[in-house]
Amino acid sequence: MLQKIRIIIMFALAGMVFISVPVYFINFGSQSVGNFMTRVLKIRVDPVYSGGELMAIFNDPYDDDKGIGTYTYPDAKEYSPYRGHLDLVKYIVRKPVHEGAWSEFNKFWVMELVFNTLENPLNAPAGFSFPLINIYISLDGKNGGTTRSAFPGIQASFDSAHPWHYLVTVHGWQIDGSLYNSEGKYVSKVLVDIIKKDDKIRVTIPIENNTGLETLTDKSISYHYVTVGNFSLTGENHFKPIFLSATTHFGGGNPEPECGPRIYDYLQPSESQYDILSAYNPEKRKYAVLRPVKVIAGEGLHIPDNKNDTMDSAEKTYQVKKRKRKMDSLKSLIKMVEEVPEDVDIKTELACLYFEMGEDEKALTIFNQLTGESDSDQSLVLAYLGALHAKKAASKGNNVEKIIIVKESLAILDRAVSQAEPGSLSMIHVLMCRANVFRSIPDDVFGKLDTAVADLKTLKKISKINGLKEIYINVSDLLGDCYIRKGWHKKAVDSFHDGQIMAFAAGDEYHVLKLKNRILFAEKQYLDHLIMNL
Repeated sequence: MLQKIRIIIMFALAGMVFISVPVYFINFGSQSVGNFMTRVLKIRVDPVYSGGELMAIFNDPYDDDKGIGTYTYPDAKEYSPYRGHLDLVKYIVRKPVHEGAWSEFNKFWVMELVFNTLENPLNAPAGFSFPLINIYISLDGKNGGTTRSAFPGIQASFDSAHPWHYLVTVHGWQIDGSLYNSEGKYVSKVLVDIIKKDDKIRVTIPIENNTGLETLTDKSISYHYVTVGNFSLTGENHFKPIFLSATTHFGGGNPEPECGPRIYDYLQPSESQYDILSAYNPEKRKYAVLRPVKVIAGEGLHIPDNKNDTMDSAEKTYQVKKRKRKMDSLKSLIKMVEEVPEDVDIKTELACLYFEMGEDEKALTIFNQLTGESDSDQSLVLAYLGALHAKKAASKGNNVEKIIIVKESLAILDRAVSQAEPGSLSMIHVLMCRANVFRSIPDDVFGKLDTAVADLKTLKKISKINGLKEIYINVSDLLGDCYIRKGWHKKAVDSFHDGQIMAFAAGDEYHVLKLKNRILFAEKQYLDHLIMNL
């Protein structure tokens, strides 16, 4: 039976993940009312009070907190899971405010940094333990500036076309940050606020009291170098050294500790972070030269579209090949059933394929025939019957009927899961059926989205153990979709990224591209969430 199940998986399950009950199949008033309340009644705070209108937003890649590409975190348990703590994923610059209210400064400029995760296991007073943030600002048209760091420790230099004039430095072990000029002289304190739910650090710098920033406007052009190091109380200017091999207290992966930049993440411009940070010369004692992002109203606000010609072309090619594979399999299975009508495994394969192709009546007829058959996997039969039963609800016009049908379906699916052998390959079918239905019905009515998430996480484990790469890729996609529905956009990005890595390893160019676009979509959703809560 297991060999037969493997055959089913090859041509049925990989596509089955896209067959589900439409999310909109029940038009309950509660969701519409909830959306209306959120949209219409949400109180929006004047930008002057919240830090100024948006000026520019820059996305930085997830999971690039590796410096030159090889840096690792210290081995101390506080750094677990040894990723994300130093991973800058978004940099937001607001327009300068010249008549501020509800702020310690009357005139100020706000920057916000969003991290992959912002934790405080060491109980630092500012509310975060690890990032050492330096923002070097070059003002266009202003004389002076420098291409050297004001303080040793960072082990990097700056683009001669954009020498920096001001340095904002922030870390979790001091309530306020500091503003310095290019000569290394202290100018002013900087206000630091933590928005924990968004993993965000908000930095407010004064542009008054002889700071030299008094003439700054929302039309001013500036260039920003944003770097993230690992904070140390005793390190050189609080930079924790990075050596060749990681220890409990120090990071690893740096082949040239005396010359390699002590930067885990860096807001990269158009060039690759890894290429920029690794361009140092230890023999000549030359540091890597950082390049900035340009900040002006409207710059950095361009979010890549989720659709493009390349994706459309790849989608068409993939669907054509998929359809051909289905038709070839269908012809073969129909012939086999005619030759060996008593073989329940072949009938099961045919029913699964009919289900995948949307031939619900044909699938239902065969699964009903298989009900009670001693040689058939009854948990699998129940799972598909449950999914088919749920799809009936879409044709009902009465909401009461829809609820009754869906509840009957949920009971069938739960029974199927309880009868399936844990960890078996047939369990993949069973969990996939339940997860698809549970994720597709309104969660505020049935409350099953958490169960769908749990099922999909189990599916990832089973498919990984059994080397079922295509299923792992598709499940990662579905799980990310569930996370988006729950508002967990960063988890969605992680799940899409997992699938993308597996797709790359499998040589599946279509899913590499598709999941890349899914990642961009999730990041845009996260951006929209941030903007709505500004």
